[in-house]
Amino acid sequence: MSSSHVSLETWLSLKTGLSRRRIYALFKEKKILVNGNPPNQLMVDIHPKKDTLHVNGEKLSSESVAYVYYKFHKPHNVLTTMDDPQGRRSVASYLSKLPTSVFPVGRLDRYSTGLLLITNDGHWANRLMHPQFHIPKTYTIRLNRPITKSHFSRLTTGLLLDDGPFVCVDAQAQDKQHLLLTINEGRNRLIRRVFETLGYTVEKLK
Repeated sequence: MSSSHVSLETWLSLKTGLSRRRIYALFKEKKILVNGNPPNQLMVDIHPKKDTLHVNGEKLSSESVAYVYYKFHKPHNVLTTMDDPQGRRSVASYLSKLPTSVFPVGRLDRYSTGLLLITNDGHWANRLMHPQFHIPKTYTIRLNRPITKSHFSRLTTGLLLDDGPFVCVDAQAQDKQHLLLTINEGRNRLIRRVFETLGYTVEKLK
């Protein structure tokens, strides 16, 4: 990382390896100090080389952090989180031995498999996930029964979900139960909810 400004939350995540939940808790308890004072917000910009940071009474090093980027295949029945209070199996168990604190870019739901990008570069991760950049994501899907022509056409013409409209960038039918969908959104359980709305169950999502 250069000596330029970076958000406080991003720097704390990189330097401490703490979860966002824990960082927020320390912030609320006023145990995060910037130049001796508790900040008003976590997204405030800091200058790591010039500002003095303390977390829970300990001074953080201002040494730069090298960015790393990994590809990770998320297995079935694994949560995309680095901190699960219920102790369920998560990607953290696979990433804990890495020499640098990292986090997944976006999420795949618990029962989905496929590619996750792993990094410690918050700016790069935000660019990939922010809707304004329209980064496409492609999924292979197996349904519980054949999809009708009218339902298939609605994937590209659009339908309304409880959190807003949905339309996919591209839809291809490998056969009537196996589809290839490309989307550029990242809403929670989006693909599963789309097919639930149409009356189908997604049996496999990758």
